[in-house]
Amino acid sequence: MILTSRIDIINNSYHVTIGLDPGADALTEVEKNALATFGEPVIALGGTFTPSPVTNPATFTLPVKDLRFPSQAPFTQIFPVTTYTPNTAAFATWYRTNIIAAINTAVDAKTALPTTGVGRWTETM
Repeated sequence: MILTSRIDIINNSYHVTIGLDPGADALTEVEKNALATFGEPVIALGGTFTPSPVTNPATFTLPVKDLRFPSQAPFTQIFPVTTYTPNTAAFATWYRTNIIAAINTAVDAKTALPTTGVGRWTETM
């Protein structure tokens, strides 16, 4: 899988965007087959987060938002500087890193599911 991500500052807010690379065949055949067979994973993009290393304040909360990957990607989260000061950049960076990890974990879980009874056999008699 090939993901792209970016953090931009637009109108005094950090914008974090994460999705599949639009310029490439971003999913492998194994990933495409697993998602077609077992369905798309749902990625939790909201809730209360505790960055590491710990910042002050130590947590930040985002509205609950569960989206399917990859059909509802790219995912964008906005961190207004006025809301998250003094940790806006740290929160945006931590969020980007952890959502990418969540996507990888979810897709890996789908590709690890067993596909029993599927295959090709040759019998010589």
